This record gives sequence, structure tokens and C-alpha cells, in this order.
Amino acid sequence: MLWGSRCLMSLAVALYILPPLFSAAVAAIMPLPVILNDAAMTGLRSMVIVVGAMALVLVVNTSWSRRILAVVLFAIVWCFPLVIVPILSPPFDPAGSQQTVSILPDFIRVPAGLTLFFGVTYLAWNIVRNRRWWILLLSFVWSAIVAVVQQLIFFAMTSIGAPPLLMTTAVVAVSLTLVLGGFGVFHLLGRIRGATVPAFDLRTEVAGTCGQAHSRPAVAYHGSHLGIPGA
Repeated sequence: MLWGSRCLMSLAVALYILPPLFSAAVAAIMPLPVILNDAAMTGLRSMVIVVGAMALVLVVNTSWSRRILAVVLFAIVWCFPLVIVPILSPPFDPAGSQQTVSILPDFIRVPAGLTLFFGVTYLAWNIVRNRRWWILLLSFVWSAIVAVVQQLIFFAMTSIGAPPLLMTTAVVAVSLTLVLGGFGVFHLLGRIRGATVPAFDLRTEVAGTCGQAHSRPAVAYHGSHLGIPGA
């Protein structure tokens, strides 16, 4: 179940990162109307919320309160690209398409979008994996690193006048590698002693309570223990 949830979370990330690459490839081969292209990308990105929520719910050895909190955070932040596009549009669009309109400059919007979206994704994942608070903070640190590297590659490809398809391929490939690699990084950090909160095992708790209840009568009626002469 854990590996299944990891695969689903990786699929959710891929559904968000890969559409610009498909869009750029199709546009280079057979141009499509803008409205049809945008509708296809919106549909694929809408699947991110469903797939990501399924991945968070399927994680075992955690509480339902952690699952619900993680799903809510994940759903809220990933609704932003679909609802508030003019303010904070998906961060990979500038690499594959120049049709996105935003009131914020790319050098602010793109790193902010990457850090927010993937930071909350890591945060939700680490919450359901019972990680400590310092790993939760590192979720946004790794996302900021991804944002910086992605922007450096984008500016480098732009400066040499690379074709849009080649530019999009480079940016998407590096970003996908770094983002998916982040799950491996947090997996290794979670193996550090004290980095993971012990999972609450209800069966152990109930068994311990029942064991104490069964042992109480033997202690209570043990005469020598109570100091009753002749018992």
C-alpha cells in the first residue's frame, strides 16, 4: 500500500509537470486551437487533485486526522492553478507556452508557484508519513531548490535562443527528476533516528489496557500483598 501510494503521488506530480511538454510537442507538429489546448491541460491537471488525494488516503500506519489534514492542504493549494490563473498560473507554462497572462513577472511568479505547489505536496506527504516538524519545514526548502534550478535552466535556454520544444523538454525533465527525487530525499531523512513520530497502534493500546485489567484482581485479592493476616 505504501509503494502504491508513492506511485500515485508520483503520477499526480507527473500529471502537473508533463502537460506543457505534450502541448509544446503537439504545437510543433500540428498546431491546435488555443482553447482546445487549454481545456486538455486543465483536464489533466484536474486529475492531480483526485490522484494525489487517493495517494494520501492510502498511506498506512497513520491516523485519519493526518490523512484528512494532508488531503485538505493538497486540494486547496492545487486548486490555485485552476481557479486563480491570472494571478498565479501554473509555473511550467512559461517554458512551453507564452500564452499565459499574469500580472506578476515570471521571475517572481514561477519560483513562488513552484515553492508553494510542491512545498505543500511534500508537506502533505510528510504529514501522513508521521514526520517531525523539522522535516515538514524542509519540504519548502527542497521546493525552493527545485524552483531555483528550474529558473536557472529556463534562463540559460532562453539566453542561447533554444527552440521552445527543446527548452520545454529540458525544463520539464530536470524539474520532474528533482521533484520526484524529493520523495526519495524525504524517505532517507525519515530513516534518521527520531525523525518519525511513532505510529499510534490501537491494538497494542487495547491489549495493554486489557492486560492491566486482568492483572488487577490478582493483585487486589492477594492477601500477603494487602497485609491481611492468615490470608
